[in-house]
Amino acid sequence: MGLFDFFKKKEGRTLESTKSYRESDNRGTRIQDMKGYQGFLMQQIMNSVPFVQYSFNTKEDADAALLELPFIYRAKDSNSLICLELFSFGVYRDENPNDPEYGKFNAIIAGKGFTKAMYDKMCTICSEAGATRYGGIEPKI
Repeated sequence: MGLFDFFKKKEGRTLESTKSYRESDNRGTRIQDMKGYQGFLMQQIMNSVPFVQYSFNTKEDADAALLELPFIYRAKDSNSLICLELFSFGVYRDENPNDPEYGKFNAIIAGKGFTKAMYDKMCTICSEAGATRYGGIEPKI
C-alpha cells in the first residue's frame, strides 16, 4: 500500500474491500488483552515507537474506529481484526481498577512505520467517534 493509497476516502476502498482477507494476511502483532498491552509497554521502554491510543465505551466502537484505517480489516475466517502493516494494534479492555479508564476498551496502533499522516487520521477518527485520548507518541514524519 503506497502513501497515496492511505489518503483515499473509505468509499475509495470499494474495489479493495471486495477482496476477502484471512487471518494469514495479518502482518501485525495483535494487542487484545492487558497482558498483551503490558508486553507492548515493556517493548516501548526498550525501543520507543510512535503510537496512539484512545478509550471507547464499547469494543464494537473501538473496532469500528480501527476498521476505518486503510490497512485494518476483519478476517473472514477468524472474524478478528488484521493489519496489513507491521504494526502492533488492537483493542483490549482496561482491567486496572486504579486506572481512570477502568472497564473501557482501548484501541491502539503503533509501529516504526506509523507516520504522522496515519497518526492524525486515527486521532480524527477517534475524536469524531467521541473517544477519549489515552496516550501516544506522535511520529516525527
